[in-house]
Amino acid sequence: MGVPPFEVSKSLEDNRSVLHIRGELDFGTAGVLHDALIQTMEGDVEHLILDMEDVTFLDSEGVKVLLQAHRKVSDCGGVMSIRNCSRFVQNVFEILGLQQYLEISVS
Repeated sequence: MGVPPFEVSKSLEDNRSVLHIRGELDFGTAGVLHDALIQTMEGDVEHLILDMEDVTFLDSEGVKVLLQAHRKVSDCGGVMSIRNCSRFVQNVFEILGLQQYLEISVS
């Protein structure tokens, strides 16, 4: 059984942009998320939600993309939140102390 493909899909919920992320967010896939974030942030984004329920792995390159997006959204006066973190992703955030900087909710 192989690794599921990495996918990013977009939806709107109450006028908020939501990116649903699925698969392993690592060096090989972080560029896909980066491109999706750039495309989403081209408009005026007041609240960006990243749904990470189906993220099975997260490495430093994935964290870097998340922090860059957070900084960009914040610099524009918006809010970025991360929801439905798997236990693995939550552990990564806790080890790095990112819950102090990012709005994170677990599933």
